[in-house]
Amino acid sequence: MDEPQLNIPVTPTAPAQNPNEQDIRTMRADLGTTTPAPNLPTFDGEEPAFTPETTTPGSQDSTVDQMLAAQKSNTLIWLVGGIIGFVVLAAVGYFVVYPLFNKASSPAPTPVVEQPVIAQPATPTSPAPVQPAAAKHLSQFINPPIATVNAQLPAALPGSTQLMEAMRGALVQQGQAALSGLTEVIVTTPTGPLSAQEFLYATAPSIDGYADSLETDFTAFIYKDTAGIWPGYVMQFKAGSAQSVIVTTAAILEKLALKNFFVVDPGVLAPFKGGTVNGISDRYAVGKTAGASFGYLVKNNKLLISTSFAGMKEALRLMGL
Repeated sequence: MDEPQLNIPVTPTAPAQNPNEQDIRTMRADLGTTTPAPNLPTFDGEEPAFTPETTTPGSQDSTVDQMLAAQKSNTLIWLVGGIIGFVVLAAVGYFVVYPLFNKASSPAPTPVVEQPVIAQPATPTSPAPVQPAAAKHLSQFINPPIATVNAQLPAALPGSTQLMEAMRGALVQQGQAALSGLTEVIVTTPTGPLSAQEFLYATAPSIDGYADSLETDFTAFIYKDTAGIWPGYVMQFKAGSAQSVIVTTAAILEKLALKNFFVVDPGVLAPFKGGTVNGISDRYAVGKTAGASFGYLVKNNKLLISTSFAGMKEALRLMGL
């Protein structure tokens, strides 16, 4: 009995396939051998799979067009992006980078170096010299005269003779405008009141140092009557002056050039005599000119000089003597 023959179809050997395609097909064959899940369609293992080669000619052209359009679109995007990027970089370079280089090119400020503070030794300061108070005239009259006037001497007086003449001229000028009676004359210079020493050294230079025993402030006056204008002076001896100094200073007057005390020429003066006026002892010398009489006295350390006897009496009254 013949053995039954298996009818196994012989599958012709397919030509060598692309490895990728072969793998795809093998995967299909493997899938075809699996048991289909319930309610799922089954696929024939020999059914051709979808591959790019299975697309239609028309669809292949459309894909190429799409790829070219996408490439153009990407190129346009990159071009626009490049332009924007260039503009941004240019702006950054102009507004940020360029100012930095510009600042770097400018010279750096010179650093200020603080010098160390060195303590200096304290310099002893001497006290400012005390300026003497301006001299102030104090009248020797306790009773008011007819008037009190001021006489300003010139600023520049090169010598004692000029000062004596200036003093005499001031007294004459004031006397011409004065009323009858006794008028006090405050004589001043550009530096202050005229001192007793300046007056005596200019009027009687030979008095030498005797004038130093007198205070600087003194009272000058003129007595005016029908006979003329007669000057007079009241001076104060310094406190503590010895009686001998007072007597010697008063006596030296009789040896001076007495005519310098007058504003008119008294003529020849008679020898000095002792007398009294208002009960006070005095010394006097009468001149040839009417009304001229040089006299002096000392009372309460005050020296009174007058070129008129009537003027001496009025001066004593104003002094309260």
